[in-house]
Amino acid sequence: MEIKRVLTRVGGWLRVRGKQSRAAGAAPEPQREWPTGLPETVRHLVGRGPQIRLLDQLVGDEIVAVTGPRGVGKTALVTWWAKRAKSRFPHGCLYADLNGTVGQVEAVLTGFLQKLGVSLEPTVPGELPGLFQLVTETKRVLVVLDNAASAAQVRALLPARGNGVVVTSRVPLPEFRGTTLALEPLTFAEARRLLAVLGGMARVADDPEATRRVIGLCDRLPLPLRIAGDQLAAREQLTMTELADELDVAGSSSRVSVRIDVHAGVSAAMDAGYRMLSPAAAKTFRLLGTQPCPALHLFAVAALTGTDVVLARQALGELLRYGFVELADNRIKLGSTLRDYAAEQAGPDEVADARKRLLRWYIAAAAKAGDTLVPGWAGSAIEVDARDLTLPVFSGNDDRAPLSWFELEFPSALALLHDAEDEAAEAWKLPAFYLPHLFLTKHWRSCLEFTQSAVKIARELGDKVAIARSLLGFSWVLHELDRDREALPDLEEAMRLHEGIDDPRGRAWTGHVIGEVLTALGRHPEARDHLDAATAYFREAGWPFGIAIVLASKARTLEQEGWLDPAFAAAREALQISSELGILPLESRSHHHLGQLHQRDRNPRAAIEHFEKALELRRAMGERWGEADSLLSLAETLAELGRLVEARASFDESLAIFTELHDPRVLVVHAARANLDVAPKPKDPEG
Repeated sequence: MEIKRVLTRVGGWLRVRGKQSRAAGAAPEPQREWPTGLPETVRHLVGRGPQIRLLDQLVGDEIVAVTGPRGVGKTALVTWWAKRAKSRFPHGCLYADLNGTVGQVEAVLTGFLQKLGVSLEPTVPGELPGLFQLVTETKRVLVVLDNAASAAQVRALLPARGNGVVVTSRVPLPEFRGTTLALEPLTFAEARRLLAVLGGMARVADDPEATRRVIGLCDRLPLPLRIAGDQLAAREQLTMTELADELDVAGSSSRVSVRIDVHAGVSAAMDAGYRMLSPAAAKTFRLLGTQPCPALHLFAVAALTGTDVVLARQALGELLRYGFVELADNRIKLGSTLRDYAAEQAGPDEVADARKRLLRWYIAAAAKAGDTLVPGWAGSAIEVDARDLTLPVFSGNDDRAPLSWFELEFPSALALLHDAEDEAAEAWKLPAFYLPHLFLTKHWRSCLEFTQSAVKIARELGDKVAIARSLLGFSWVLHELDRDREALPDLEEAMRLHEGIDDPRGRAWTGHVIGEVLTALGRHPEARDHLDAATAYFREAGWPFGIAIVLASKARTLEQEGWLDPAFAAAREALQISSELGILPLESRSHHHLGQLHQRDRNPRAAIEHFEKALELRRAMGERWGEADSLLSLAETLAELGRLVEARASFDESLAIFTELHDPRVLVVHAARANLDVAPKPKDPEG
C-alpha cells in the first residue's frame, strides 16, 4: 500500500537527472490549484461606493450575498473588493465559480483544502465539508462563491465562523442565512463616467444627447456599458451618435432573437458589438460560448476553431479589444452572460465539429504530458490523433510543467468528458491518459466520476481496449478510496478482456493494481502471482520504471506475509533502480520502506540510516506528509535506542507537520510521544 501513498501524496513527481540536480535539492514550485484564485478584476470600477463600504463592514462577521440580474456587475464588484481587502485575510482567498449549477461541491472543497495544504488521504467525500470547517477554525480566509445556485450549495462550502464569505447569485437565495446586497443599475452620472473612462471623455462630452441615448439603451448596466465603451476605444472614428444608432438597431433585432434572460440593454450591446467583429473573431466567440471548459489556452482555442495559432491569436486579440473575452492565467474565458449569448449564435454543425476537435486536442495534450512524466507508460494500444494540433511543450528534464498542466486543466478535462458522454466515442481516452495525474492527486468524487464516465462511454462503444483501460482507471480510484472489494471484480473483468486484445502494457498495469488490491484484502499469495507476472513483463520489455514500481509493491506484500529476506531483496532492487533513474518519490519511499524492514528485523541503526535518507529526499521535494511520516518512524527508532532527546525532537517535528496538515496521525504521534515519559529507558541492542 505504501507505493499508493507515494503516487498520491507527492507534491511533485520530480525525475531529477544527474548528481548536480539532486545535490541542489531545490523544492518544486507549488502546483497551481483549482479553483482557488480570484479572476482578473475589471480595469475600472465606477460607483458602488455604498456597497463597498457595506462589504468592508460586514464580511468576516456575516455571510454576504450580492444578487442581481445578468450584467449588473456582481462578479466585478466582489473580485475588485476581494483584492482590495486581501490584507484582512492573511491566509488567502479561496475562489470558486459555481457557474449557476448545483454540482462540483466536492471538487471545490478538494481544491480549497489542497490550497490550504491539508492532507486528504483518510478523508471520504462526505467528510470534506466538516474537514474544511475544522481546518479554517484557526485561519482567517476569504471565500468567494461566484454564481451560486442555492443556499444549500453555499452551506456546504462554508468555512468556520470568523472567516469571510461573499456569494454572488443571479437570483435571491431562499433560506440564505446572511445579509443580501441587491445590486441595482448604475446612476446616470456613474454610467456616464464609466463610458468616459473607457471610451474617452471628449466623445462623451461632445454629444450629450447621444451619450444619454447610449446609456439608456444599455439600461445603465455595467456589462453593456463596458462593451459600448470598448467599442469606442477600439474604433477611433466611431461617434457617439453612430454607437447609439448601432445599439438601437441591435436592440430591435435582439428583442426577437435573444433567448437568454437579460435586460434589453445587455442584449443590444452584445448584438451591436458582435456585428462589428470580423468573421474569424465572430466564429471564435461563438465557439468559445459552446464549449464547456472554464478557460482555454491559446493552443486549445486554435483546435476549437480549426485554425492555426497565429490566426487564433489575432481573433482573440480582436475579442479582447472589444471586451468580449477575458484573459486570466494566460487562458481565455468568457463571463457567464457573454458565454450564453455566444452559444446562441452558433449553428449545430459547427458546434459538433468544434467539440470533437477540442476533445482531440485535450486527449493528445494529456498523452504528451503523461509521456513526459514517464516515457512509454501507456504503451501503444491507445491511438492518439495529433494531426494539425499545436500541443504544449514540456521539457523532458522538468516534470513540474506537465504536472502543472494536468492540475490546471483537470476542471476542463472533467467538464469536457461530461459534455462528451453522449456524443464522442473517443472521450474515454482522456481519463486513460490522465492516470499519471490521478496517481498523484485526489479529486475524490470528481476523480471517481471522471473515471466512471470513461467506463460508461467505453461500454457504449463496445471496444475491448477502451473498456479494459477504463476499468483500470476506475478500479485504481476505488482502491485509493479503500473500496478494494468493489474494485476487484472490475479488475478481473479487465484482465479477462486483455486475453483477447493486444495491449501487453495495459495488462501489466492491470496485474499490478490487482496485486495492490489483493494485498489490501490480505490475499498475499494471489497478489504475488499478479505482481510477479507484471514484473516479468516489464523485465522482458526492458522498462526499469515499471520494474521498480511493481517491486516496491511486492516488497510490501512480502513484508506483510512475514518474509523479510525476499522483501529486503525486492526493496533494495527497487531502490537501486529508482536511484539510477532519479525518481525521487520512489527512491524516498524505498529508503523509508527499507528503514521499516530493518526496524522490524531489529537493526535500528540501519533503520535510522534509511529513515534519515528518506527524510532528506522528502524535504528536498517539499513532500510534507512524507516528511512527517519519516520523522515519526525515525523518532520511534531513536526511542528504541534510548536516544530520547533526539526522539522527542523528531516526534515534535512530526507532530507539527501532521497538525498543520490536519492529519489524524496526530493522535499516533501524541501517544508515542507520551509513551517516552512512562516507558523505562531501553538498552541499546547493539551497544
